[in-house]
Amino acid sequence: MELISECPLCSCIQFTAWRYTPDDFLTKTGMYTLMQCENCSLVFTNPRPNSSEIGRYYQSDRYVSHAGSKEQFSFMYKVYDKVRDYSIKQKLQLIKKYNASGRLMDLGCGLGYFLHGVHLDKTFDAVGVDISEDAIRYVKETFGHHV
Repeated sequence: MELISECPLCSCIQFTAWRYTPDDFLTKTGMYTLMQCENCSLVFTNPRPNSSEIGRYYQSDRYVSHAGSKEQFSFMYKVYDKVRDYSIKQKLQLIKKYNASGRLMDLGCGLGYFLHGVHLDKTFDAVGVDISEDAIRYVKETFGHHV
């Protein structure tokens, strides 16, 4: 785990514990502390998984947004797809308030659903970036987008 000494957003060194939450997902034994920056109010995990640990969280078959096909999941997980589609539209509306068109980078695009939504919207010239070879392959095979 990596201990953060300053806010990732504004570099302030003053933050307080905001919430404690169990890791019900991967380790099922650990606890996470969510800190809130006293300057900008950003909430972030501290300590957080370091670069050698973080991949385990995104490679799990239980990580729904990266699961691709959801045939093995319950009804509630299938509802996730509908909520995700709605969320993509909402995010695009928010972005358009600040930039009506242009170029957009989806950094950490995962399985590319937001990236695909941007392409379908045809407002932005979008590119996706991810470090997971499995996710990159999924985006290319499912949507035909270069990542």
